[in-house]
Amino acid sequence: LVAAKGERGKKEGLGAMADVVLNVSIAEAAGLPKICDSFCTCTLLPDGPGPVPRLMMSPRKGQYTQQVTKTETARKTDVPKWKSGVGRYTVKSPAAPTACLEVCLLANRLLGKEVVGRATVELVALLAEHRTDRWYSLKDKKNADAGSVRLVTALDGE
Repeated sequence: LVAAKGERGKKEGLGAMADVVLNVSIAEAAGLPKICDSFCTCTLLPDGPGPVPRLMMSPRKGQYTQQVTKTETARKTDVPKWKSGVGRYTVKSPAAPTACLEVCLLANRLLGKEVVGRATVELVALLAEHRTDRWYSLKDKKNADAGSVRLVTALDGE
């Protein structure tokens, strides 16, 4: 009887949640409203997007399980290309249906950082494919078009 319980526990453990590693490269942006010194952040939001911050001066903060990737600053351009924006995100599988990556493009200004635009990418769509190379539309604080950003993703171990 004890052995049967142990075997059943092992079988139940096979269906347990496993971690999936998603590699994300923030490659470039295009169509920015003006020439600036810009950089990009990408944040894993495992529970989905929360309320949009009122102040559009910095990326979202305060979520306890954040995994963030940041690029270097591309100087004086409206078509930035980045080399250092590569991140590895550990995701519980299956992911929550609302889980997403939030991409935030920021510009360095005289008085600090300013959010140029944001894009939210559903994690379920990225986990459904082994590799993706797509452009995502950025929206500013007034929900107007603020250019686009290119993300290249790949799953580990497949």
